Amino acid sequence: FYPLLVMNLMIQFFTALLILNLVKFQGTLVCWNYTANEFINAERYGFTEVAASGKRELRVSPFNKGSSSANCMDFWYIRRRSVGVNVD
Repeated sequence: FYPLLVMNLMIQFFTALLILNLVKFQGTLVCWNYTANEFINAERYGFTEVAASGKRELRVSPFNKGSSSANCMDFWYIRRRSVGVNVD
């Protein structure tokens, strides 16, 4: 029985859970075409609006390419995130 090994494995397990949560959050932001700063300060930047239920909801990013797959392609391959798409 190796108590330090068990303790090390437990710490690594919980750290891996936190890292996976962070990867999920960043992946969601890539799909929405937001940066973490824009998401955190959405109200300050005017990216929120009041819904019919009365609570604030996140608006579609002005740089949204129309779909999650197009946003991912733009982030990982095309790299023209500063160009918005007019989706009228």
